[in-house]
Amino acid sequence: MDGGPDEAALRQLWGSGQVPLAVVQLPRARLRWVNPALCALVGVAAEDLTKVRLDDLMHPEDRGGLLESLYALHAGRKPGPQLPVRLRLEDGSFGSMGWSAAPPDEQGMSVMMLTPDRGLDAGLDALREIENRFHLAMTHAPIGMAISVLDGPWVAVNPALCELFGRDERELLEGASFGELTHPDDLPGELVLLEELLAGNRTHYALDKRYLRPDGEVVWTTTVVSLVRNEHGEPRYFVAQCLDITQRRRIEDELRQTAARLAESDNLRVAFLRATSHELRTPLTVVDGLAETLVRLYNELPPEQVRLLLERIEHHTARLTRLIEDLLDVDRLTSGLIIARREPTDLHGLLRAVLDTVELRGRQLTTSLPAMTVAIDPPKVERIIANLLANAVRHTAPDGRIRVDAETRDGQLIITVDDDGEGIPDGLEQRIFEPFMQGPGRLDDPQPGTGLGLSLVQEFAALHGGHVRAANRSDGGARFEVLLPLTGTEH
Repeated sequence: MDGGPDEAALRQLWGSGQVPLAVVQLPRARLRWVNPALCALVGVAAEDLTKVRLDDLMHPEDRGGLLESLYALHAGRKPGPQLPVRLRLEDGSFGSMGWSAAPPDEQGMSVMMLTPDRGLDAGLDALREIENRFHLAMTHAPIGMAISVLDGPWVAVNPALCELFGRDERELLEGASFGELTHPDDLPGELVLLEELLAGNRTHYALDKRYLRPDGEVVWTTTVVSLVRNEHGEPRYFVAQCLDITQRRRIEDELRQTAARLAESDNLRVAFLRATSHELRTPLTVVDGLAETLVRLYNELPPEQVRLLLERIEHHTARLTRLIEDLLDVDRLTSGLIIARREPTDLHGLLRAVLDTVELRGRQLTTSLPAMTVAIDPPKVERIIANLLANAVRHTAPDGRIRVDAETRDGQLIITVDDDGEGIPDGLEQRIFEPFMQGPGRLDDPQPGTGLGLSLVQEFAALHGGHVRAANRSDGGARFEVLLPLTGTEH
């Protein structure tokens, strides 16, 4: 304004006129300035009115329509029909008001004028009866319901939605939009659906999506969103319905996990039968054949030949014993029947005893085993070393090299087994520790194994509170490193 007659008239109307006026900041309709006529009408001082929003003065059933129109005005769209609203008066009753608002300025400020008209009440009874039924339907609906303007937050929510989201009505209406409450992973897909809805490519959409409660809890819902248009086909507002399916999703997840466990169990069963049927049959067949030869030709064979046959029987019997012990250990570990019993142990002597029993079959073995006493479970550490060496022999050429080292560092016993074999295939660095999982072995290996050895290494290390890791060496071959926390005295 430039100080001319229009501004003078407005100042006179504002200060001494009888028309209730307010300056509101859109889109939230916060009261910034009010004139005496409005203060007198509602019985509230100006300094108190400027602390609230205009819709706080309205009948709850009229807030949604008012905010919808103000949001459209703020966005530069033509508002829908500006229906009268009910204003809370000084005596606590509600009076019907016509209203109009000027387009907002750059700061979003709009001048609003209210026109009291008691005669409007009779003409609006039928409309308010419809609104009242809608309000009752929303209030008592067992599923969450909300109405939101096109580019703003919700303007109406029901108690079921508040309970679903763990927020009160005021918090939702103050600015918690669907985008802020939606799980970040679900938002991009829903924005695409909203664009299709606004473009007229669909009348509604339904999807299972997640919302976030204030405490971070995830709530799964089936959300159905519809777009309401006016008689000219212009978008007005969204209506959303949210059905809580959190429990259903939880049950579905549990069923999927159970199915996965059953499938894994079945795979293990098949792998077990495949591995053990061969590994048990082979030595049994050899022992049976050797024993038959001894029974049939015992008196005809020279003593040296008898001794060789008996040694072969002993060898294959030991192999069967180790296999059965592995299978029993898998069962005991699964049942939780095995624990680590630490005791002070001469590590050098233990490792040397294990190395002396390993069948290297031509492989060259070097060691670095310092003398030390550590608190470990001797039988389980023996099995760790024996299984790692058997694995190294299986995947190393007959003229290959294997090295075993042991040291203590940072409160841990570290045992390393290196070989110069074919290495670990890409992607199997962790899977080789799964039961019955085997990497490709050498074609000349007469004892391919069951795939239990490395699994037991990992389990026995875990019993000590440690772990095992595998990697390929830069100069070829594989390295297995077992790290066992020490709880006893070492020296």
